[in-house]
Amino acid sequence: MKLPLLSILVAGFTAIGGMPGDLSAQTPTPTPPAKEAAQEYRITLRSAAAPHQVATPDDKRKNWFVEPGLTFGGASGKRFLVQKFERKTVPDPVVGEMDKSEMTVLDQATGKVLVLVMGEAQTVNR
Repeated sequence: MKLPLLSILVAGFTAIGGMPGDLSAQTPTPTPPAKEAAQEYRITLRSAAAPHQVATPDDKRKNWFVEPGLTFGGASGKRFLVQKFERKTVPDPVVGEMDKSEMTVLDQATGKVLVLVMGEAQTVNR
């Protein structure tokens, strides 16, 4: 016995869990991005040579060249205060040694002290 095409389609839709023409059972609903993700602020120390390059990709100004005592970041350019810079290296079996210098920064908006490590992105809330 041959079944008409419409019967096969209806049986297929009801087997999935929806009614014919009801795509809600098949279409996943998108989840909105978390509010915290929109409020993150990334900072990366890029250069060990003075003046030190600091990247802020979420800021209007993407790169800053700073030294201890200077500020950077935010709309006014005064969100973070550079407190000190420490040159550090760690042994690496491939290249001999890697630069892991650290810059200590004060977030003047929150009062928190951050330690930026060379080449590693640090995330703070806006």
